[in-house]
Amino acid sequence: MQAIHQKFYMNKEFPLSVYVTETQEFPPHWHEAVEIICALEEPIRIGMSQTMITLAPGDILLVSSGEVHSFPMETKPIPRLISQFDLSFLESFSPMMRDKRFSLCHLQEDGEYGKTHRAMTSQLHAMLKEAVEKQLGYKMAMRARLYDILLLMLRDIPMETLSATEKSKRLERLDRLDRVLQYVESHYDQTILLEDVAALANFSIFHFTRFFRETTGLTFCQYVNQFRIAKSVDYLLNTNDSITELTYKSGFNNAKTFNRVFRQFKGCSPTDYKAAVFSEGYANI
Repeated sequence: MQAIHQKFYMNKEFPLSVYVTETQEFPPHWHEAVEIICALEEPIRIGMSQTMITLAPGDILLVSSGEVHSFPMETKPIPRLISQFDLSFLESFSPMMRDKRFSLCHLQEDGEYGKTHRAMTSQLHAMLKEAVEKQLGYKMAMRARLYDILLLMLRDIPMETLSATEKSKRLERLDRLDRVLQYVESHYDQTILLEDVAALANFSIFHFTRFFRETTGLTFCQYVNQFRIAKSVDYLLNTNDSITELTYKSGFNNAKTFNRVFRQFKGCSPTDYKAAVFSEGYANI
């Protein structure tokens, strides 16, 4: 489980990635890299602050640098294509993108920006092909496709520039959020008190509750439960722990509560979920 500030893991010499993933959930997080998400065969849901966006197959979502976003927990793996690039990779062109955010982030083939959507989709799949096949000069070809995508963004996608005040406020909010979610990551298997995390963020309980929901789109309790269930799934699929053992390892006080919350997120019991994963390939969940 990653911390809220997702570190860009690519080689600093080539901070560009494109891949297909079936990761079922990813908690609210942010990174300095710009991210492009493309739904493939099935719809996917993505949380953006207080908004839940559903991408139909083929839709594209543009995530600005520093934008808090998340993949909510699903009952089965849903593949999606993701590309991330650090602004430093753009060299002299990076000022054109820095301190800006997309005013329009959801692109659809049959929407107003359909032509831009189709062109960007073509470049993303061409970039993915280069990354997978790794033929001679593939990094050069990936960089060329990125510049084509950047040109589409600059010419066709509405963007707004953050003022110095807006930038300062955003960084302060992200810093507070980082502290809280890193605390959850380190203490999810223990009792977590709302007053403790509120104090960590330098808020009263009332103001912290509002701050957290406005920033992540989740209540703090929802986030902690999602985090714990994600951990329990990892234990469930990768250990031989009993339900009682993974209940406590995941931070729940009793098996009854664990089973209830697990069913809320996954639509079935932990035992049925494990059986479906190993024998039915998610066919019935």
